[in-house]
Parts: sequence; C-alpha cells; structure tokens
Amino acid sequence: MKIYEVIEKLDTLFPKALSESWDNDGCMLTLDKNAEIKGVLTTLDATDEAVEEAIRVGANLIVSHHPMIFKPISGLDGSALSKKIEKLIKNDISVLSYHTRFDSAEGGMNDRLARKLELKNPEPFGLTGEIPMGRIGFWDECTPEEFAVKVSKLLDTDVVLYSGKRNIKKVAILGGGGKDFIHTAHTLGADAMVTGDISYGIVTDEMPYGITMVDAGHYPTEILATDAFAEILEEMGVQHVHRFYGKNPAKFIVKEN
Repeated sequence: MKIYEVIEKLDTLFPKALSESWDNDGCMLTLDKNAEIKGVLTTLDATDEAVEEAIRVGANLIVSHHPMIFKPISGLDGSALSKKIEKLIKNDISVLSYHTRFDSAEGGMNDRLARKLELKNPEPFGLTGEIPMGRIGFWDECTPEEFAVKVSKLLDTDVVLYSGKRNIKKVAILGGGGKDFIHTAHTLGADAMVTGDISYGIVTDEMPYGITMVDAGHYPTEILATDAFAEILEEMGVQHVHRFYGKNPAKFIVKEN
C-alpha cells in the first residue's frame, strides 16, 4: 500500500471538514506520497523518541494525534523541531497527524474515551457554533469522590478532583485539554466533567455551579489514540504497524511528612 492511499482512506474516515479552524492537522511531512509503506508507527505525539523508534523498526510513516507542526514555520534553524524535520527527511519518513477531526469524528477519540469510561448513551456536545467534540452521557449515581476513584482506575492514572455539590449522574468527557467545554457541560446538565489540563481560573469560575471536575491529565485521556490508529490501519490492510506509547511527561511528586 502507498502513502497516498492511507491519506485518502483516513481523510474519508476523518474528513478535514471536522477540523477546527484554528487547528493544523493532516499531512505534516509527505515528500513522496507515492512511496510504498514499509511500516507505520502510531503514536500520540511525533516526539524525537517516536522518530527514533520509527527508524529502529524501519517505518517510513508516522501517524500521530497531535500535530507535529502546529504553528507556521518561518524558517528552519537549529531548533528542536527543525532538527526533527531534518532527521525525518534524511530517513524518508512521512508524518500524518489527525487532531480535532479525530476528536470529533464518529468512532474517533472521544467516542473511544466514552467507551473506556463506561459512559452510558453518550451523545456529542460542543461549544456554540463549533463542531461537537465532546461526549455527554449517564453514570450510575455516586459521590464525586467515588466517581474520581472509578475514573482513576479506568484510565489507570492519578487524577485531580475538584469536588462539586451533588452526586454524579450525568457526565461529560473530552480528551486532552477540554477545560473550555466545562461551562457548556454544566449548562447541559452535567454533574461532572472529565478532561485534562484544568486551570485554576476555570475551577474558580465553575465551582459555584456545583459541577465536579476531574483532571485526568492530557496524556492519559488521549494515549488511546495510539491503539486506535493502529487498529484502523490494520483493518485497512496496512502491514507492519507498530505502536509507540512513549511516557506521560507529568509526574505526581508526593510531599514527605
């Protein structure tokens, strides 16, 4: 199979029309779209470590969730990104990234996260005027503390709980940095929201509404993209698909007594 064939199939599953206007996803680096695929590496981020792993396993295509190039590049210099691009070119490795279009798409990131968190009857929700990216559904009633413990177990990660004023029965989720969606989730009747990168300002703004917020981290809520892309590619018939999970860059340091 050739690189352009994978691009066409992924663009059909996750059309560019689903990408947010501020996003930059799709083809990050494709010098020869007619090249035969020798192997594919799926990952959350096209980090230096992911590139090294692609070289090690002989992959000439990387498919990531987060865009390798997010902001316009005015020039190639001695920056880390420039050096990474140079290494990719020297090793004939192409990079595709599917970001907000994968978040929003049916069967994409947030549908898969909803299943992982065992959300019942999830439906899309989003900001006014934008493509619905998050999912909102129902939960067996429990306390905020019980909810946070269950989320921690299901995602196999430490979480930060901002406890609300009521039991949890309706839940909103959005992988990655979905803090801007918390107020919308509250207006739709959510008792809790699970996302990553919740800021102090959002907490103080939303706490008066009584909604519980669980910050499960950016990496833990989106690392499932690695397996998701691998499964999709394998179903297409792509051979030699490799998964690269990397490591969660965030660590919890517990203060000694």
